[in-house]
Amino acid sequence: MNYYQKYIKYKQRYLELKDIDINNQIGGGKDNYKIIKEIGIGMMGTVYLVEDKLNNKYAMKIEKILKKHSKESLEYNLWREIEFSNTIHKKYPKHFMKIYDNWIDEKCNHIQNWEKQGLKLELFDKSTQKFYQKLFDSPYCSIKIYSLIDLTLKDIIGKISNKEYYDIFIQCLYIMYLCNKSGYLHGDWKMDNIGIVKTTDEYINIFDKKIKTHGYLVVLLDYGGVIHKKYILSSFEKKIFQNKKTDLFFMFDRYRYNMIFNFKEFENKYNTDTFNTITINGEIMKEIQKFLPKFNKNNDILSQYIYKIIYYNDFENHLVGKNINPIKPKLLLPQETILFIIKNIYNIKKCILFLIDHNYS
Repeated sequence: MNYYQKYIKYKQRYLELKDIDINNQIGGGKDNYKIIKEIGIGMMGTVYLVEDKLNNKYAMKIEKILKKHSKESLEYNLWREIEFSNTIHKKYPKHFMKIYDNWIDEKCNHIQNWEKQGLKLELFDKSTQKFYQKLFDSPYCSIKIYSLIDLTLKDIIGKISNKEYYDIFIQCLYIMYLCNKSGYLHGDWKMDNIGIVKTTDEYINIFDKKIKTHGYLVVLLDYGGVIHKKYILSSFEKKIFQNKKTDLFFMFDRYRYNMIFNFKEFENKYNTDTFNTITINGEIMKEIQKFLPKFNKNNDILSQYIYKIIYYNDFENHLVGKNINPIKPKLLLPQETILFIIKNIYNIKKCILFLIDHNYS
């Protein structure tokens, strides 16, 4: 039995002995909210549907924190998240979640059940394992009450048309623009961090253009990794700003639930990691460079994406050997659009206007 399994077993037994149910795991404002059910679980926190005394429903996120993080400081993700939400929601309430309430529980029995996600502590290096073991054992929890969403983009992808996705993607880029324009970097743009709220509004106005909603308004989720130059930044975080990375770049940097294309076909057929760095032939690299932005600090990752989109025959031969039937990647947006975005990755507004002007074809 590994450490994490022992930890789960110990905590479950502890709760049984103490006769503590899930609603009594909440400290601070627990008297104001009743947990209805679990609605989501991530690596760091678990989200529940809750109800207040007036029957208003919210999302509650519970996550373990270290004792030092309970002290309010913009050095720590918890307080950055609260600052970001308070600031950006006031400016753009349609597009960002509101944090209605938050508190610290110093005697928290919450269990972050990684096994539900197929995660194992052993997958990480020893230093990371040590950190999570310390985190799991911490008696401190952060608890936040958020506005509710209906779905995530991950929930509806495959159930909507290409045209619908195209227009929803424009909303995503617009939220990204508002975020970065205000000096913030979200840093974790992927489909399960894109909230969807159902609406009866037929259109949303973006840069004086009417964009069809198709019944969906986009709301950005998960602010735990947000950074801003006004925060107390680590040396690594400072380099992100020095390298001019935008959230549009971070969207490409995420390969799970990617918003541009789906390489799941490769993984299913070849059972191999399609996102390892591959050495690109010199002649092909010359052609790829024509599609890259002039600022070259981040071009290594971008060139890999172009290689896998345009030169997928060479990519697959390199990946699994010859004598295969190459699978053309399933693009969620037109190839012309993706290549334009890569070329103009540091100008989000220009990309939005391109999408609006070209519409979907």
